[in-house]
Amino acid sequence: MGVLGTPVIDLQSSTLYLVSMNLGGNVGGYRLPMHMIHALDLFTGQEKFFGPTVIRVSVPGIGDASVNGELIFDSKQHLQRPGLVMANGRVFAAFGSVQNRDPYHGWLIGFTADDLSRPPVIWNTTPNAKKGGIWQAGTAPD
Repeated sequence: MGVLGTPVIDLQSSTLYLVSMNLGGNVGGYRLPMHMIHALDLFTGQEKFFGPTVIRVSVPGIGDASVNGELIFDSKQHLQRPGLVMANGRVFAAFGSVQNRDPYHGWLIGFTADDLSRPPVIWNTTPNAKKGGIWQAGTAPD
């Protein structure tokens, strides 16, 4: 499916960070979408910093589509629309819904810039509710 929100460049490390949405594993004859974060060398295009990394996160909560007190990020229901932003050694990606189709939540996920394999920091707008997508009109969160 390709690159979604506007990538961010870290000139100090010569790295372009982006989120892609790809078709992943096959479940019941359907290929499911998955989001991945990439760190690409600006000069060679090669992956860096243990990328790409599939975005798999969850938070405690009883919101729409939670299971046993856990709200799991579902790539089928979310798009990474806002631009990426770098702050304090992290790359942040925000997510809204796919066509406002329930269930969806707003997710802000911060990846360690020099090691994408490390657990990210996560903020969910509606862990105990629903319909809290982050849009930003295509700009990066600030």
